[in-house]
Amino acid sequence: MFIEEQSFLVLSITLQMLLAARKIFNCRDQAISHIRYIIGAESGFLFWQDPWFRGRSLTSAFHPDIISITESNPMALARDFMSDCEWNIPHSDHVGLFDLQQQVSQIRIQRQEKITWDDLYANSVSRAAIYQSIRTSNQVCPWSN
Repeated sequence: MFIEEQSFLVLSITLQMLLAARKIFNCRDQAISHIRYIIGAESGFLFWQDPWFRGRSLTSAFHPDIISITESNPMALARDFMSDCEWNIPHSDHVGLFDLQQQVSQIRIQRQEKITWDDLYANSVSRAAIYQSIRTSNQVCPWSN
């Protein structure tokens, strides 16, 4: 999900945004607990920014210097770190990079990438399903009274 070359998940909220857009952006933290990224062989997910790694981005799981240690850039794609459906993380004696290699190697690369909502695949997701997932139980629709 990109808006002007920035991931939807890291884009800053500004006062110039429409109110509806600000409300959507304010739900990102809550929504991320329902979204699951499944890495595919030709993945277009952002390696460092998208939350494909155990529900988190790599930049939030590792020190930001890890990007320069790998001689990468913040907008690198996950497929840039794959070869023949295997992870291909640069080798180094750096402790942080070794940790990254060990942890990322545990993530299995699938044939196709997917983003799911509460494990519902795209053709099963509806606005109603999303609303039911993120609403608090004490919310009552104003028109129900």
